[in-house]
Amino acid sequence: MTYRDLWLGAGLAVLSALLYLVVIPAGITIPSGVRSPVMSPAFWPNIIALFLLAMSALLFVRAAIAWNRGEIVPHKSADVDEEEKQAGWNGQIRAIAVIAIMFIYYWLIIKIGLVPASMVTLLAVGLTAARPKIWLLIIATPVLPMLLYLFFYKVANVPIPGGEWLMFP
Repeated sequence: MTYRDLWLGAGLAVLSALLYLVVIPAGITIPSGVRSPVMSPAFWPNIIALFLLAMSALLFVRAAIAWNRGEIVPHKSADVDEEEKQAGWNGQIRAIAVIAIMFIYYWLIIKIGLVPASMVTLLAVGLTAARPKIWLLIIATPVLPMLLYLFFYKVANVPIPGGEWLMFP
């Protein structure tokens, strides 16, 4: 563990708490006709924010315990840095690439719809990993967005946004 883990856990915990307590309630309007909390538009954003809060708190607690035991190191060892360099892209380039992909994803949703845009984006984000598993990406890229589409369209009766160029039923 490093000091970066301690600060990362604390910072993400604060940001996810703000997301859950301020951003989601202010940004998502819940219609009065929603009977089940599961069908509320704020349900999944709240679940994701709480999951992020739990994981960041876990990271913070784990790093704090390591710090109290004296097991925390100021920085990574040279061996770990060399291993990351050999693995492919470094973390900053991957983060910038994923942010750029998200902007492209937003544009693609408008043009080709949510499901095909999700397929393309899932593949692109998967390829930014240090060691992407191509076989897993080939399987997951079409399957996951289609399963989500089928669930929301057939089970939950929620229309999925189509695009200007491509429409789903």
